Amino acid sequence: MFASKMGIIEWSFFSVSPFFLLTISAVLGVWGFRNREAIHENILNEEPLRIYFFVSVALIAMGALTYFASSSSDMMMDALEDLIVAAHFGGGLIFVLYVVANFAPMLVQNLPVHKVLYKPETMPYFTFRLMAVIATFAAISWATSWKTYLNQMAGTFYLVKGDISLAGKDDALAESYYQRSLLFRNQNQHAHYGLATIHARRSDSSKERQEYEKAIEWTPSPALYLNLAGIFSRQGDLLEAALTLDEGKKKFPSSGELQNAAGLSFLRLKQKDSAFYFLMRAAESGGASKAALTNMAAASAQFNAVDTSFSTFSWESGQTVNELAQANLSGQKIMAIDLYPNDTSLNVYTSMNLCNYLLNQRANADTILARKALALSRKEVNEPFSEQLMIASAHAMYARGLVSEALKTVREIAFSGNSDYFSLIGLWLLEQDNAAVASSYLKAVAEKSQPRALYYQAIAETEADSLAKATISWDSLAKSRDKNIAAFAGKMKKVLSAKPGQTNALSNDEKYLYCRYKIQLNDRTSFLKVADEIGDEHLRVQAIIDRCKKWMTIDEVNEAKNLLSLVDKVYTKNLNDQIVNLKMRLAVEDENWQFIQRTLTSAELPFNLRIYYEAILAVQSGDQAAAQQKFGYLAQANYQFEDGLIAAIRYFSAGSFDQLKNFSTLVEGLSAKPNSVKYLKQHVLMATTLGFENEAQNSLNRLRKLMPEASFKKFVTANSDFIGVRQ
Repeated sequence: MFASKMGIIEWSFFSVSPFFLLTISAVLGVWGFRNREAIHENILNEEPLRIYFFVSVALIAMGALTYFASSSSDMMMDALEDLIVAAHFGGGLIFVLYVVANFAPMLVQNLPVHKVLYKPETMPYFTFRLMAVIATFAAISWATSWKTYLNQMAGTFYLVKGDISLAGKDDALAESYYQRSLLFRNQNQHAHYGLATIHARRSDSSKERQEYEKAIEWTPSPALYLNLAGIFSRQGDLLEAALTLDEGKKKFPSSGELQNAAGLSFLRLKQKDSAFYFLMRAAESGGASKAALTNMAAASAQFNAVDTSFSTFSWESGQTVNELAQANLSGQKIMAIDLYPNDTSLNVYTSMNLCNYLLNQRANADTILARKALALSRKEVNEPFSEQLMIASAHAMYARGLVSEALKTVREIAFSGNSDYFSLIGLWLLEQDNAAVASSYLKAVAEKSQPRALYYQAIAETEADSLAKATISWDSLAKSRDKNIAAFAGKMKKVLSAKPGQTNALSNDEKYLYCRYKIQLNDRTSFLKVADEIGDEHLRVQAIIDRCKKWMTIDEVNEAKNLLSLVDKVYTKNLNDQIVNLKMRLAVEDENWQFIQRTLTSAELPFNLRIYYEAILAVQSGDQAAAQQKFGYLAQANYQFEDGLIAAIRYFSAGSFDQLKNFSTLVEGLSAKPNSVKYLKQHVLMATTLGFENEAQNSLNRLRKLMPEASFKKFVTANSDFIGVRQ
């Protein structure tokens, strides 16, 4: 066993764990303690004290082993394995010499030596112990330099300090400790793993991959292969992920986790037979069988339109996890559940059922359940499921109109370590027409080479009118390996570089993009000319609708109304819905309450927009209780929704003495959407009223940059009593 552990020989037919060997030795030591009474008499006089001393030493040894094992200190575990084997080898060898030296004559006479084993005559027991220590040291030094073990101990010391810093979210300090640990011992899986975790928090996938590759080179393990394959998968390189898992399966053929991951990899590659083959092999293993069965159910839902009806719903059921996963994959909505889990300590089934249920029912989910899931995610006992619960809750709240709370939740996850979620924040902000802020988040993700991040960044920059930056991004995307992205990027380059006299050479969709992004908002003549050249009627109408929305964004209602008058037919459902939405917004400005009342019942509107119209109608009908409730919701639900927040501020400002509270609400909205013309206009007026002269002037200066000159002068003239000489 010693020769095998030290690498002197190789065999596979017999192996005993060194830690099992130590445990057996400790048990035998306690069991045979009374037989060794004679050699302990000169150390401690009383028998109980001698027993307590021995048991205490055993507990210290076992406690140290438990700590190093639980903290995955691979270097110390390796060193202690060597020490245990060497101690048994060296001690056993010297003990044989001890027995021969003291009791050889008795052995020859076949006398019961065990009765006097600890009453030596020639070689004292202390001499045996001293020589055993020397033999142990010699055995260790024979196979490996003793300096190696000192380096392992020093490296482990810095590993522990790194783990403490990492747990305290001090990534920079943790990184320095892990790097120092590697200086003592490069074959250091724990340090490489810790560094990979830090790089993952920073979304630096390149450095994260390098750390896993270094760890695999020296100390391969299934977990390392799984994480490395996960990096390739997140980057969209599914083939490289499959090859990495294949290499891992060759080194660890019995790993159910790797078989399960291989099945998922083939599932993403649409290789049905291979996916089921590896998932079935994983299901036959011990550790990954439940996960594999769940994934097989998901695979069945993807390849076959399986029945996803619920015979029974249980938050504790693994079957429910599978059924919910199938329903989500197939896009099927289940019936709402009234009974929610009451236990505050979740297991894997309860947490995943809760996440899947929130995602399945996000459009109709009870916000009480979403907030309960969010509260459960913050409990220390549920830390393993915290991220999944928070994201599921955020999706449910976003779908129900609580956009501010949803964004705050995702930011909390992103800033606490997983910056991959900046991409989700950016996409949500794009949906909320906040392209300027969205581009900053998406740029941070694109710098980490996340899949499609540069594509979304280019869209955000284009929507934010940062055309110089967008042109650079589209130029990079034109070389993308994704043919669809490359083709669209080429089209955008052509549109953004086109001159006014070159529009005839553009296709219909390129002319639409030219109208949307290239023509100045106040250049009505050029817009109508190019729009009339669009051969596709639907694209022409969409260009007009987009233009109307831009005018509404800067409060130019008449311009939007004049453009919308050019649209007077019935088009596709999507176009008709957009037209109705615009007409309802214009009706608010015209105070055409009957049109809003008549249209509201049949119009398909986002949740917050419907609340906005209902609040306005409640004021007109004199239902102050309903108006106060709905405007109270609009004041905190979504700072990205300018009309709703400003209407709420104006409602609560009427007759209110607490104007600072309303002003602070406006500042929150302006912080969330700093380029909002509507927020800036309201900020100028409220800041002036409250005497905040500098703040009002700053907002006025920003308005001048964001608005056409004619629109800016119109605003200043209309509010000259407030603004005075600031213009």
